[in-house]
This record gives sequence, structure tokens and C-alpha cells, in this order.
Amino acid sequence: MKTISWTLKIDVPHFLHALILNLFYENRTNIYLYKKLSMKLNSTSYAPWAFNIGTLLLRIVSTVSMIWSHGIPKILHFGEYSHKFYTPGFITPMFALILCIFAEVVCSFLLFMGLLTRIVALILVINMFFALHCINYTHAELDFFYLSSFVFLLLCGPGDFSIDKLL
Repeated sequence: MKTISWTLKIDVPHFLHALILNLFYENRTNIYLYKKLSMKLNSTSYAPWAFNIGTLLLRIVSTVSMIWSHGIPKILHFGEYSHKFYTPGFITPMFALILCIFAEVVCSFLLFMGLLTRIVALILVINMFFALHCINYTHAELDFFYLSSFVFLLLCGPGDFSIDKLL
């Protein structure tokens, strides 16, 4: 018995384009809407409201995650960390832990609210820089997320949905 195998090669973007074009082929209005939609999806420009909602979501996700996964465990296990916490050499481990908790809890809360955004984002960037470059950390991808988020907020600001905008 002879078996036949077929290899199907489909160029996915062209396949989807042809499929959608066939769906909209019924009348000219649908083709016009499809072309307008595809131009909008491929555009590099953005609306101000999209930027503001994006910065708001980034502030919420990064700060709540920072407080929950870094700040609160350090507060709950303060006694354990106070003697063995990493120190750059010129301060005591307990003082370094207090500075780290200040950055990860207080500064994250201020960033969440959008108050003094660029100042607290700079403090959090410095904190994440020390966390990435001075500690042999095995789960560095979360710290890279924090670092990139805080650098973005440092450079771009908090957006319109913040207390800084009201001041």
C-alpha cells in the first residue's frame, strides 16, 4: 500500500488577507472599511487616549506587582533579611533593606497614584539596577520587566490619568 504525504505551505499574511478580502467582497463599502481597518492596524501613529490608557495600565500592573512580589515579602520577613541582605559595601544590610523597602513599597505606591512620577521612577530604576547587577538572581526576567517599565515611565511621564496631571 502506497502512502502519499502532502506538504502544505501557506503564506499566512497573504492567506488571511485573501480570506478577509473574500469575506468583504460582497460590496464596495465593506472593502473600503477593510482597507481602512488594515491601514489603521499597520499604522505607527497612536492616539493620545491610547497612550494615556497604556501608561495607566503600565503603572498599575508594574507597581501592584512590585509591592505584592517584592515589597510585602521583605516586610514580612524583615528579621530574616536584616542581617543577610545585600549591601553595596558602604551601608549596613539593615539600612540597605530599609531603603529597598522604601523604594518597593512607598515609591511604588506613589507611582501607582501618579504622584511625583519621575522622581519615584528614578528611585525605582536605581533599585532595580542594584537588584539586577549586584545580586546573583535566578529570576531576572521579572526584574527586567520592572526596570523597563520604570525607565519608560521615567522618560514618558505618568500620562493624563495621574495626580501629577492635576497639580
